[in-house]
Amino acid sequence: MPLACSAQNVIYYGRATNRVFSRDMIAGDLPKQFCKVKAEHGGLKLLVAGDRRLAFSTTTGCIQIWDTETKTMLTSWTNKNKKKLGGAGVACMAWFGPFLAVGWAHGAIRVYDTRIGNVAKMKERCTRMFRHEAAICALQWNSNGKMLASGDESGRVLCWDMAASTRAQHQSPLEVGDHVQRRKKIVHSGTIMALAWCPWNPKLLATGDASGTLKLWTIEANTTHTNAGAKVDLGSRITSLHFSPHYKELVCALGERVTTDAVPGMGSKHAALSNEVVVYQVPGLRHITNVPVSGQVGGGTVEGAVLSTGSGTHRLVVAVPSEDKLKVYEVWGKQKELRRQQSFVDGTTCLIR
Repeated sequence: MPLACSAQNVIYYGRATNRVFSRDMIAGDLPKQFCKVKAEHGGLKLLVAGDRRLAFSTTTGCIQIWDTETKTMLTSWTNKNKKKLGGAGVACMAWFGPFLAVGWAHGAIRVYDTRIGNVAKMKERCTRMFRHEAAICALQWNSNGKMLASGDESGRVLCWDMAASTRAQHQSPLEVGDHVQRRKKIVHSGTIMALAWCPWNPKLLATGDASGTLKLWTIEANTTHTNAGAKVDLGSRITSLHFSPHYKELVCALGERVTTDAVPGMGSKHAALSNEVVVYQVPGLRHITNVPVSGQVGGGTVEGAVLSTGSGTHRLVVAVPSEDKLKVYEVWGKQKELRRQQSFVDGTTCLIR
């Protein structure tokens, strides 16, 4: 289920393969259809929302950018060389201001300046990065837009200096990470599923993979010491990571279980978690709390989550496609007591902390 949250705290999600719906999380209004993907473009594949901009890609390789205020399409293009780009090509996307970073199935990254109205010129002037050797699975800008992190299917994460003065510097990743064969690299054993930059520390990066490993990194170039921080093995596929804007905490949405080993820091009675929302302290990754997403045994599988930070209350919207639900959790807010929030799809009550 494609899912995105805009800077204006509007949730966008896909339904019926080709329809995009929206809901204002601050106003609390009912979901509305935002747009419909034309049949000629195939089904909806990815959604990513920025500041009054929504981008989506389809199964045929079409990318469209929409103005979320006027509900009008601003630009659209389709990748013609699908063989070179690996099928339909688009694997993930991320916004920072007017800049849209697109990761491709063949391992390349392109950053488009969407202020350029002419599509041909926008594609010609885009920044291209080619250091990945596997399909890009995750992209994330840091809070000031000076760094872009990218993760791929092989478990490798690269960090790019987007504030560099030359395009050549943009195209060379920073040498950061842990020491691996005389070089510093950020490497996981599984496919990278989630990346998150800390909003109050633009050098702090969280990475999570399909095998359930969560790591923290302090991204500083030109240093000889390791950039690695705390690490925890959760035993379940990590589908999304989100730092709190105000607290030293990190929330993690877990999917299906991949191991039966106990989770460190939670006691021997806790086997690997699955389909849960887990909160950790930063930077030590001390476990704070966890809540099952499904209240029934053998419930639906978590496929992703987005964080809405409007109106002083931070809500985590979790996608459970197998149940055809979006579940909403109040994670951080002004009040300390537990709060309840209903799913806006079917009225399911959810609780976290």
